[in-house]
Amino acid sequence: MAVYKNIKYVTMPEAVEHTDGVSALADVDTVTSTPNDGNILSWSASASKWVPAAPASGSTLPVFTSVSPSSGITDTTLNLTITGNNFTSLTQVELVDTSTGIYYIPNSITFNNSTSLVVNFTPTTNANYKIRIENTDGGAVISATSPFTTSTAPTFSTSNGSIGSMNIGESGNFSVTATSDSAVTYAVTSGALPTGLSLNTSTGAITGTETAGTPTTYNFTITATDAESQTVDGVFSINVTAGATGGGQFN
Repeated sequence: MAVYKNIKYVTMPEAVEHTDGVSALADVDTVTSTPNDGNILSWSASASKWVPAAPASGSTLPVFTSVSPSSGITDTTLNLTITGNNFTSLTQVELVDTSTGIYYIPNSITFNNSTSLVVNFTPTTNANYKIRIENTDGGAVISATSPFTTSTAPTFSTSNGSIGSMNIGESGNFSVTATSDSAVTYAVTSGALPTGLSLNTSTGAITGTETAGTPTTYNFTITATDAESQTVDGVFSINVTAGATGGGQFN
């Protein structure tokens, strides 16, 4: 028989792993009984093809319902709570990179009860993952969609601290910059910019004319958020002086 795992399958008894997709195998019935990821295949003498095998007598198929959180940061260890049904203390879980077909084994699996598992996982690549769950009696299921995604968190290329100074009543032109694997937006989440200046939420530019008329140092936190809702904070300051130092551009 053969065991399908996304684009991989293993033929028995020689236990040779192949990387062909279902569509590349002429001897697999993909019309009358299309195999799904994780199916066990058996040889049909009447059809002369591999077809999905009936579950072994007494086997119990696990049921996948959801995973939380649904996203994570690459190269960061996190705990995924998987909910469903028919889990056992020996249920195994794999995460499948849908772009490569590579299966990843978690660091550990904690059995809470028949409806809840906690999977400790350290993703090493940015990817969309399907969840494959298998019980010891051979009953297995793989999620129909990719309920878990990893990506790179944003980082500030602008160093924390002062980003420049300006005179009372003069215009200022400053900026902060963060990068990620998706578009980044900016917001002041604590403190305040100098009165009269505003933050461009798309570019990180801080511009305007100072109107308070009082020399002081303004301290503030800017949070950068990427398209996956991952965030990073930067703590900055702008010094408003009575002297004639002029504005500046800082990155």
